[in-house]
Amino acid sequence: MITVAHQRRTALHVTVAAACVALVAYQMRDVDPATMFSGLDAPWLAAAVIALLISLGAAAHNISAFAPLRLRAADTLRAQVAIGGLRVLAPSAVSTPAIGTRLLTRKGLSTSAALTVVAVAQTAQLVMTVVVVGAIALVASGGVAMPSGTGAVVAGCGLAGIVLVAVTLRRVRVVRRPADQALAAVRKIGAHLRANPLRVLTGLAASGVLTLAHVGAFVCCVHAVGGGSASVLALTAVYLAASSAGSLVPTPGGMGAVESAMISGLIAAGLAPQTAAAAALLSRLLTVWLPAVPGLFALRALRRDGLL
Repeated sequence: MITVAHQRRTALHVTVAAACVALVAYQMRDVDPATMFSGLDAPWLAAAVIALLISLGAAAHNISAFAPLRLRAADTLRAQVAIGGLRVLAPSAVSTPAIGTRLLTRKGLSTSAALTVVAVAQTAQLVMTVVVVGAIALVASGGVAMPSGTGAVVAGCGLAGIVLVAVTLRRVRVVRRPADQALAAVRKIGAHLRANPLRVLTGLAASGVLTLAHVGAFVCCVHAVGGGSASVLALTAVYLAASSAGSLVPTPGGMGAVESAMISGLIAAGLAPQTAAAAALLSRLLTVWLPAVPGLFALRALRRDGLL
C-alpha cells in the first residue's frame, strides 16, 4: 500500500530531478552536442580510467581497514563495484553506506557495529579530503591563509550543534536507548582500532588515495576535452562542490544537480561553456553511467552469494 507520505516523497524527488535536468538543459543551450567530444585526448582519457580503477581499490580498503573482522578483498571490491549499480537507482548519499552496512552485517557484525564502521570510514575520508585539499591549496598558493570570520562563525555553529545533540542524547528518553547501543558499538570499534594502529594508518592512507583518485579522474576528464587552462585547485573545488550537491539532492546518483554544479563551476573557473559541458558529461559518463552495467551484475552476484 502506497502511503501519502511516500507519494509526497516521490513527487518531491521527481520535481527536483526535473528541475535539475531543466537547469542542465538551459546551461547547454549554446552547446553543440555533435562536436562536444570531437577533440578528445586519448591519453588523458586513459589516465582518468586508471584513476577510477585505483579509487575502487582504495574505497574497498577504506571499509575493510576499520572493520573489526577480516574481510576478503574480493568481496569488498565487488561491493564497491555494486555501489556503481545502486548509484543509478538511489541517491548518492544512500548507495555507499547501504552497501557497506549490508556487507558488514552479512559478515557477522551487528547493525549498530556495521553502521559505526561505515561512519568511521566516511569520517576518515572526510578528514583526509580536508588534508588533501589543504595540501593542494598549500602547493598552489605557497602559503596558508588565516581563517576568515565566516569560518569562525561556521565553527561556532558546529560546536553549538554538537552541544545540542549531546544534551538531547542524554536527556530525551526516546533516543537514549538507541544512543546507548550506538555508543557501545563505537566503544567496541574504538577498542579494535586502538589495538590495531597500523590498520588505522592504512585506512587513512586509503581514504586519502580515494580522494586523490576521484579528483585526479575529474582533472583528467577536464584535460581530455581541452580544459587544461584551469588550475588543479580550482578543479578540485569544482569537483568537491559538485559532489556535495549530489549528496544533498535526492535524485539517483545526484542526477542533474552534479552536472549543473560542474558546468557552472567550470565556467566560473574560466572554461568555455562547450568545454565545461563536455568535461562534466565525460566525468559523469565514466563515474556513473558506465560503472552501472558491471555494478548491476555485481549486485546480483553478491545477493546470490548471500552477501547483500
